Order: sequence, then C-alpha cells, then structure tokens
Amino acid sequence: MTCGTALCAVVLLMNPFSTTIKGQPGTRASTVAPAPAPTRSPAAAQTPQTIIQVQPTVVQPDGILTLVFSKPDVKPASVKVGSVDAPILPQVPTTGPQNVVKNIVQVKVALGTPLGQQAIAVTLADDPAASITSAVTVAPLVQGLKPNPKATMSHMSRVGVAGGEIILQFEKPIPAEIRHLLMVNLVIPCPSASPSPSAGASPNPTANAPPGASPTPTPTPCRISRPVEYRMPEDSYLILQIPSDLPLNAYTVEVTVKDSDAVLDRRPQLGVMHMTSVYWRTILNLLVPILILYAFFRWFYKVPQGQTRYTFVGRLLLEPENQTYSLSRFQFLAWLVVIVGCYLFLYFAQGFVEQRWSYPPLGNATYTFLISLGTLIASQVTTKTRGPKGAGEIHPSIADLIVHGGVLALDRVQQLVWTLIAMGMFVRITVMNFGSATGLPDIPNELLALMGLSSAGYLGGKMIRGPGPVIDQVTPRTGTVILNIRGKHISKDAFVWLDGVNQPKEKVTIKTSDPDDPKFATEIELTLDTSMDQWFASEHVITVINADAQRADWRTGPQIVSVTAGAVAAGKAPLTITGAHLAPGATVELADTPSGSAQQDPTNPNLFTATVEEAWLSSSHLITVTDAQQKASFTYTPSAAAGDGNAGNAGGGDAAGGGDATGGGDAAGGGDATGGGDAAGGGDGTGGEDAAGGEDAAGGADAAGGGDAAGGEDAAGGEDAAGGGDAAGGEDAAGGGDAAGGEGGAAEDADRR
Repeated sequence: MTCGTALCAVVLLMNPFSTTIKGQPGTRASTVAPAPAPTRSPAAAQTPQTIIQVQPTVVQPDGILTLVFSKPDVKPASVKVGSVDAPILPQVPTTGPQNVVKNIVQVKVALGTPLGQQAIAVTLADDPAASITSAVTVAPLVQGLKPNPKATMSHMSRVGVAGGEIILQFEKPIPAEIRHLLMVNLVIPCPSASPSPSAGASPNPTANAPPGASPTPTPTPCRISRPVEYRMPEDSYLILQIPSDLPLNAYTVEVTVKDSDAVLDRRPQLGVMHMTSVYWRTILNLLVPILILYAFFRWFYKVPQGQTRYTFVGRLLLEPENQTYSLSRFQFLAWLVVIVGCYLFLYFAQGFVEQRWSYPPLGNATYTFLISLGTLIASQVTTKTRGPKGAGEIHPSIADLIVHGGVLALDRVQQLVWTLIAMGMFVRITVMNFGSATGLPDIPNELLALMGLSSAGYLGGKMIRGPGPVIDQVTPRTGTVILNIRGKHISKDAFVWLDGVNQPKEKVTIKTSDPDDPKFATEIELTLDTSMDQWFASEHVITVINADAQRADWRTGPQIVSVTAGAVAAGKAPLTITGAHLAPGATVELADTPSGSAQQDPTNPNLFTATVEEAWLSSSHLITVTDAQQKASFTYTPSAAAGDGNAGNAGGGDAAGGGDATGGGDAAGGGDATGGGDAAGGGDGTGGEDAAGGEDAAGGADAAGGGDAAGGEDAAGGEDAAGGGDAAGGEDAAGGGDAAGGEGGAAEDADRR
C-alpha cells in the first residue's frame, strides 16, 4: 500500500521533526531534510557580551583565572589583568572532543601582575574596538616559613615547636583589601578507617557497572583542619601561633580568603615537635661535656696532701690567698657557663627542630665575656698589689661573694645583683625563643654600660679598702698555753677573740711586724690561763678583727697527738691513740688491720684503743681521724729505740706536704730531722750531725725528750725546722703537720678552711 500525496503531507505536518518515513515491506525508507533552525530575534542579537563570573575572586601571580561570559562562542584576542597581559590558555573539552564549553575562557596571571584590586580587560577578536571588563584581587605569593622576620629564607617548609611561633612570609606586601580577610589553617589528611579492597575486586567502582549507568562520583578526600591564630605586625608576613596541644605530625599550612573560594597557592609543610622533647634532647647532649669535665677533675686532678678536696665548683671559685670564694671569679665563670651553655643549647635545639646544624651567631655576648674577664684580671692585680681581703668565716661560703673580710660590702652586692639579673634574662630569652632565634640574644647597649659601671664600682671598692687579716697557723706552747698566731695583714691593734670571748689587750703580744707594711703584723701571741690538756680537750675558734672590721676565723680541727704500742702477748699488741679536739662520735681508721678501726673511750673522746698484730708494729701505716666531716692523717712509724714499745714518730702528722716531722721523714723536704732514726728512745738523735745545716740535732740531750730537737734549741739554728715549728716536743715541723703532738699549721688550716 503506497502513501498518497495528500496523506503524506498530513503526516509531515503532524510530525515536523521526523526525518524518516517507514515504507511498505520490501521498499526503502525515504529520507527528508530537517527543518531549518529557528533564527535569533533582533533584540537577542544586540545584547552585549559580558563577564558574569570570575573564579577565583582572589588570584595569585602565576595562577589560573577562569572567566565565564554571558554568551557562547567567545573569541578573545587578548586579556589583561591590571596593566599586564595574561596569556590565554587553550579550551579543554569537558567530556569529549566535541563537548567544549564555549562561554568559558581561562588565562594565566603573569608573575609581574600588580597586587591588589585589578581590572580585567578582554578584547574580542571579532570586535577589537570593544572591551569587556571585570575585576579581581591579586594576592602575593607565599614564600614559606622561617623562624623570625630577620632570618633568611632557606627552605619553604620547616619544623616548629608546639606552643611556639613561626613566620609565614609572603614575597610582597599583602594588599589592604584582603589583610583582614586572611584565614590560616593547619591541614592533615584523616587517618584511613575504610578496609582495603578484597582480593580480585576492581578498584574502579564503575568498572562492573551496567552499560549506560551514571559514573559514581569520586569522594572528596577526608582531611582535618585546625585554625591558627596569627598577628600581622607588618604587611609582608604573618606570625603564626602554633597550638600547644597540637599532636606531633606534619601539617600543610593553608591560607584562604574569607567569603571567597580562594586558596592561596604554595602551601608549605610545618612539622610540629613538643618543647619537652627538644629540651630533653638538648640537655642530654649538654651533659656530655659537663660529665667529661667532672670526670677529669674527679679522677685525674690530685689534691696536694694536707689540702681539702673541695667540690669542682668550689675549687674554681676559691681564692688561694685567704681561702674564700671570689666574686670576680664567680662572675667570670658564671658568664662563661651561661654563654657556652646557651650557645650549645641553641646549636642542638635548632639542629633537632630545623635540621640546621650550623654555628649560631654569638651576637654581642662577647662584650659581656670581655667585661667579666677584665674584671677578673683587674681584681687579681689589686689583690697582688693591695693584699687580699680578710678571710672572714672559717669555711668558704656563698656569703663570701657579698662580704669583704666578714663585712657586708654594698659594691659587691650591686655587682652580684646586676650579674644575676643579666644572666637570668639571657638564659630565659635563649630558652624561650630558640625556635625563632638566629643567634644568641643581643644584650642592650644600656645594660652593657651598666654592667661595666657595676664592675668599675666593685674594683674601686676593692682598691679603697685595705687588706684584711688572714690566719695561716695557730700553735700552742706547753705549760701555760701561749697561742702563736701567724698570718698576713694582722693589725697591730687587732682584737683577738677566743670561743666568742674578746681577750684582753695585755694578753696579746706583737711578735713580728710585716716587712712590706709596718702597720701590720705577721705574728702575734695570745697568752691563756689554761693547761695543754684543757686546750686539747675541746674545739676552739680564734677570731682576729682588724681596725676596719675585717676579720679572719680559725678553728682547731681533729688531730692525733701520739700512738703508743703496749707489750706484745700471743702475737698481738694493744695500741693507744691519743687525739686532740675530738668530740664524741669521732672515728679513727687504721690501715692494714683486720678490724680497720679503733674504739673511742666513752669518758675521754680524745682517747682510742685498738689491737693489732705484732707484725703491724714493724712497718709504717696510715692512721686517719675523722670528726664532723673533718679529717687528719697520722703516719705511724715503728720505734728504733731499745724496745720501749713507743711509736717513734711523736707527732708524726705530715710536715708541709709529705714528709713526717720526725722518725724518718723529711722535716721540710730538705733533710731528715733526726737522720732517719726515731726521735724517741733516750739516745742522741744523730750524735752531732746537723739537723738542718744549723745547730746540732742532739747536742747531748735526748732528741725527743719532751723539749726541742737540740736540747732546747730549735732544729734549724734557733728557728723552727722549716719555718713552721720545732722539730719535736709539741711544735710544728714545717708549718704543715704536727711535729710532736702540736697544732696543725698552714696546710692543716687550709684543710679546715
């Protein structure tokens, strides 16, 4: 059946979009041309082309700017952002080669584009005279992170400390239009909580989808964002405050503009560490050199015999002239420790945080070190020329830093106060600001000048005041006790106190004047109404106070007077040890004995007994007495006399650093006081041989019969055996150890001080 002309016309009128008419079976379908597209109205053709959207609203140089036009088929000839041409990017198909959005144009903002609010001007190819305009805000590029505004930019990313600050630097000043709109966030991806795909499963969710199904959209990556507070002291950088509770991790620093879709490019990475971790790492590294110094001092530095082993710090601060702590030494050593410690702290802390292992700049800390060094040198020169300050208290103490010979000195107080203030601030600034520091903190010039004036005041006070008294040795004489007091810079009108009681002037006698300064004495004597036994029975304190109120104290210490061996029975011998100035609870240790110690008499604290093997009596041994943390040593030497059982080294404390006063040791490191024989035993000491190149050691009298070594004469031609005391009979052999049960001399005094 064929289609008539009229019927076909009706069908075409009813379906004008049909292009094919299905014919009868066996016939070919006929094709009809489509109807022409409707033409635009004249009003629509006259509507001007405009830019209806700019994405993003804030762009950076070298960023992509998307322009959406009001009408399709846009053919731009050129685009300018501000006064700089922006290259036009080729249009990219959205889904296929033929599906190109005709009303979108993308341009790349040139690097030299001015910042701030800039006009967009588009020139069309088909109408060069017309210009389509809009506007966009151009923001500066992010340069990176750095510790402080003055630091040079070495890396875009860096490590910061939780609770600290870090600088976010821009290449150019931030435009005023967006300064108050910037927001900073620390971004980190969410920890993955979804299970991994099973074996054989396709990672593409649309791979097994039926034909024609819509593709599953890619999910937005999960991330955690933490806002960061900041301040903007200048328009080219932000000071970010890193949250103190931020977990240890690496974060992306993301800068956005409020009320816009703009996210600034160049997102640096910030690694976060905790302050505690940095401190512990740094402190452990600082302990290494400190322990090395301590080990060297503890195990390799040998204290001379007869001197006290002070602590490491105490030995560094001690003035040898008066056995007191020195303020100038303290200032120098304190600044040395502070500068070196802060320098190493900054080195390790910045190394751990920033992985930047380099020498930190010293700043002007060297001037502080030079001030303290100059003060130390000038102080020592003043001490040598003017004499030392008074010794003051018996034991050196921290009070020595502000007193001068036992008298409070305001010039020393202000020097110490300013030193502590400056050092405390220096340490705190270094420790708290190490994350943003480029070197050691700079001390203000005003504070440096004040420290210099403070040091000048301290040195001026030291020069104006005269030297103070120093007691080197106190020696009692037998019978009615006469104390021989030797020292330096003792006023001839000084007050002498004994156990807190001011002694009458008539009991004080000037024995020797100071040859360098006649107004001072080097030796005085104090006569006491007491016996030697009473003197030995307890401890005593002697104080010498000069006319200017400077003073020096001297205290008796533990001492072993004699060691006597009894008759041997069954291979053992009793030993009687007599001491002096001992209190209940004192101990005596005997070397090379099984028991190792002696027993104190409950009624007489100066008396000890012990039992030793017979063989012990035939060789020398060290005996040590300890009382209230003070120690004194005594060297036992066997008797060479005819078996009288008495120890031959009567008074055998060490004489001037090593030699025994009698009984085989050198009296003063020169010759034997008794020619190697024991001083006791009733015979002549050496039969006419000189003890020290002066008088005979035994001119017919017993060498140790309770008197002097040469029958009443001193062992060295009328003088003591080595300038310290008599060689035997209760006097000091060489100003150091006890010669025959006498008192300790300069070395023992140094040990007690």
